[in-house]
Amino acid sequence: MSLPEVRLSSAWSRFLSRVLLPAVLPAVLLAVPMTATARAQSVPPLQAGMRVTFYSSSASVRGSTQQAVFKPNCDPSKEDCWVDGSGRSIGLQDVPTASGQGYAQLDVLYLDQQTCVLRITIYTLDPGSGAVATAASGGTVSTESNCEDYWFSPARLQQLPTQDTGGFRVLRGPYTIGNFSFDSVSIGSFGGGSASHSSYDAASGLLIVASTRSQGGAVPTIVGNTVTPGAGNTQLTYTQWLNSRSLPASGLLERLPAHVQGTTRLVYSCVQVTTLPGSGAVQIPCHYELALGQRNELWVRARGTLQVSDGITNIPSVTESEHVIAASGHGGYLASPTWLASLQQGGVQLDSDPVTGVVAFVESVTDDVVVIVERSNAELKRFAYDRRTGWLRQVSLEQSSGLAVVSQYYELTGVQ
Repeated sequence: MSLPEVRLSSAWSRFLSRVLLPAVLPAVLLAVPMTATARAQSVPPLQAGMRVTFYSSSASVRGSTQQAVFKPNCDPSKEDCWVDGSGRSIGLQDVPTASGQGYAQLDVLYLDQQTCVLRITIYTLDPGSGAVATAASGGTVSTESNCEDYWFSPARLQQLPTQDTGGFRVLRGPYTIGNFSFDSVSIGSFGGGSASHSSYDAASGLLIVASTRSQGGAVPTIVGNTVTPGAGNTQLTYTQWLNSRSLPASGLLERLPAHVQGTTRLVYSCVQVTTLPGSGAVQIPCHYELALGQRNELWVRARGTLQVSDGITNIPSVTESEHVIAASGHGGYLASPTWLASLQQGGVQLDSDPVTGVVAFVESVTDDVVVIVERSNAELKRFAYDRRTGWLRQVSLEQSSGLAVVSQYYELTGVQ
């Protein structure tokens, strides 16, 4: 879904702190769900019009249990704190940790030997309830025979010399995860308190499993009555391929229409709403613009800017994101007019995802607008496309979060 969120990449840790609706879970690295690993299969060659799903998790693990902090209002006679020689009150607090898990889903819009165009959607996965909810989305264009870190052309992988020196490692051979085995090209680096490992399927070039470990900076701890540097948190990430399947509408369906080639900006009015039973709703207005930039006959790279009022100072927070506009099926700011014209009635299911459980269907069709809905076990997304131009007129996202319902509504107000 192309709501205005962050630019994404393959490492879960790169987006965990930036998503609009982060999942903060107990500080353990979450294992791949058994139902997910059971879906492992042979790896098909990557091509346009495919949807590829990865499991990802991230965790921050404590190196020190507590850290020293300034406590200006602390009373040493009542609390565990003291006043140092400079008159500052110092106490202890638990070192914070966080973790999260979910899915990274890639729609391959375009792929050749050099260029890869992706639309990426990130879902969080609640380990208790199994709730699947959109966390972020975006688009990327890669031009070095790769699709971000998720795929490298097999020819490029073959050119890597096998080595194990100087903190860098390239190894080849069979690799087994659970009941799934593949011929791998594994790339690793280590040193300076960090390490990373990525194993690719040699035949298809697709990333199968990856992990990273990095040591955070020292935290101030108390030894006796002295502030001493203590071990910082360790950041861990894990990514594993789950599923690849053909979904033709996720690829490019036609060249960009002339009116899209001449467009430089889309403007949306928006509102974010939080509703609690018995407490009413809190509405926060926002403004979103999408600046269309570098382009060719097939796609346009775009940068989104979301401004949200804080309701107190009237100084808006600003979030930027990267997207790709292309004439494909639903999910982006543009849908192929030819594809929209082929949809004749509501009630038609378009897709049911075997990993996320998200079901997409046509809700209604008129002469002017096609409405498409995506539903998971924790959210409802609704896309309304102009049937003639293909532009996304309206989009909404309604998510259940405990007792609350958190919603976002966007409406197109200007095409320049």
